[in-house]
Amino acid sequence: MLITGPNMAGKSACIPQVVLLGVLAWTGSIVAAISADVGQGDCISPPGWGQ
Repeated sequence: MLITGPNMAGKSACIPQVVLLGVLAWTGSIVAAISADVGQGDCISPPGWGQ
């Protein structure tokens, strides 16, 4: 997933929510969504690890 946008657009607030929903769905927990297509991820990298 690649999230782009202008400064102060909420990108940093969106990423943790998406990751949390993905982890919850992947472990079989109930996720409040109409539908979801969750694939298997290979890693979760916090900001700064790609440098």
